Amino acid sequence: MLPSARQRFPDGRILFQHDRSPIHTSTAVAQWFQRHEDEIALIYWPGKGFDISPVEPVWSRQQKNLVERRQFFAMRMNSQTR
Repeated sequence: MLPSARQRFPDGRILFQHDRSPIHTSTAVAQWFQRHEDEIALIYWPGKGFDISPVEPVWSRQQKNLVERRQFFAMRMNSQTR
């Protein structure tokens, strides 16, 4: 990661968003960031925090619509076969 980041951002310090979630933290990772703290600044986000992606509510609604449509068509097919 670091060589490509240095190449992309040669003029300054690299900012890395880190959410501190237990599945993303380990001793090895923490030690690696400590060894490179002069080059990489960590921005901490809450672990297991809310999703700030604006598209997530859209995907959620699309999934709900799909389930509702399946249920509607399943009921319609059942009523037509009787």
